[in-house]
Amino acid sequence: MDRIDRPKGLVGYKSLISLTSGREKALYKSPLVVTTFAIIVFSLVVLVVGIQSIGDLYLNVYHQRQPLFIELSSGEIRNRYQVKIENKTDRFVHYQLTTQGFGDVEVLGEHYFTVAGGASITRMVVLDLPRAALPVEITPITFLLEDEVGATVMHKTVFIGPEISIEGEAG
Repeated sequence: MDRIDRPKGLVGYKSLISLTSGREKALYKSPLVVTTFAIIVFSLVVLVVGIQSIGDLYLNVYHQRQPLFIELSSGEIRNRYQVKIENKTDRFVHYQLTTQGFGDVEVLGEHYFTVAGGASITRMVVLDLPRAALPVEITPITFLLEDEVGATVMHKTVFIGPEISIEGEAG
């Protein structure tokens, strides 16, 4: 600093203006500090809201792929689903599994479940539907899981059937 006629210690965190005037700008008034603080507060708010919105129950339904469907000798179409239920509470809860989307779908197998607190279960559920009631090859269906206090969780999936041929179609 001696070669350019400036005071010693000029190169540092203070500017020439703050050195000559004697006033220093408060650190919390810096745009960088304010922006960083705003980002941290926003991130914490998003984290808290995300944690608060986690439900007490998790339901997932996987459609079994092999085979996609089974045609029974009675004329019904059968689909198999793997149902996974997670109870995120600390107590035993009783659940009932139902479907929505078809009026006369028959749920075969277990559809009443008891899950321990903090545990999960995986069960196979089978749905049978008369072929005449199947409007298209791939039809949306909704699984509803209801606990004893009436809280309901839904999962949308599909019911797959054979290709539906149109009468009088050439080919």
